Amino acid sequence: MENRLIPAFKRKYRGKKMILVMDNARYHNARGEDWTTPSDMNRGQCADFLRQIGVKRVRGEVRNHDRSFEASSFSKDERDGGPTLKLMREEMDKWLQSHPEANVEVPTQLVRDVRAGSRIIYTPPYESWLQPIELVWNQVKQQVAHGARKDRTTKEVEAATKAALQSIGGDRCTGTIDHVHRFIDKWLLTADAGWLGTFQSLDQLVAASAEERDAAYRRFMDGERHTGSNDSQKESQPSAAADDDSVGGRSKRRKQQGWHSTS
Repeated sequence: MENRLIPAFKRKYRGKKMILVMDNARYHNARGEDWTTPSDMNRGQCADFLRQIGVKRVRGEVRNHDRSFEASSFSKDERDGGPTLKLMREEMDKWLQSHPEANVEVPTQLVRDVRAGSRIIYTPPYESWLQPIELVWNQVKQQVAHGARKDRTTKEVEAATKAALQSIGGDRCTGTIDHVHRFIDKWLLTADAGWLGTFQSLDQLVAASAEERDAAYRRFMDGERHTGSNDSQKESQPSAAADDDSVGGRSKRRKQQGWHSTS
C-alpha cells in the first residue's frame, strides 16, 4: 500500500479521495508500533499513559471498598497506596473506547493521509461471496485450469494467468459487481441478515446514517434479549439450525436464496 498502491493512486487520481475496499485479512488490519494495548502494559507504562492523557485520578473498588487514587500514586505499588494494575488498565480501556482515533490501524492511517475524506471499507470476514474480486479471481482460475496438462511449465501457467486476467474487461467486472449486489439484496430479506435486515436493500443500507444503523442494531439486540429470556425458560432441544451454520449449510442456503457462481 505505502510503496505501490497509494503512490500510483496519487499519480493517476491527483487530488481525489480514495475509497479502498478490502477484505478482513489480518494483515489488512496491521497495527503500528504506537498501538496501545493496556493488557500488555506494566504499572509504569500504564501510569505514564494515564498522566499523558490528563487523568487526574482513578476510582474503583479495591477489596470491597470504593477508593480514589490521585495521579501522584499511579506508579506506587498497591502496598504503598497505589491503585491496582487492573484498575488502571480499566481506566485506559474506557479512555480508548471513547477516543477511537487514538488507536488506528496502519492501512487506515495510510489511506487517511491521501486526502481528507479518504477511507477504507472492510468487507465481512470469511464471506468471499460478498467480494466481487473473489468471483473474478475464480473465473481466472477456471480459465487457467482448462489448459492444464501434466507437462505444463511454471512459465506457461504464469502466461495463462496473465492472459486470463487481461480477458476480464470492464463489462465483466461491472456484471460481477451487480451480481453480488443483487445477492446482497436477496440476503437482506432473510433471517440470516439479523439486524441488517432492517434495511431491505443494499441501497437503503448505504444511504442510512451511522445513527440510523446504530438505532437498528439496538432495536434488534433488545428483541434478541427479550426472545432469549423467553427461550431460556424452555427445555433446549437439538435443532437442525445448528447444522445449518456449517459451511455446507451456508452454501445450501445461498443456493436456495438464488446465489450461483458468475460465469
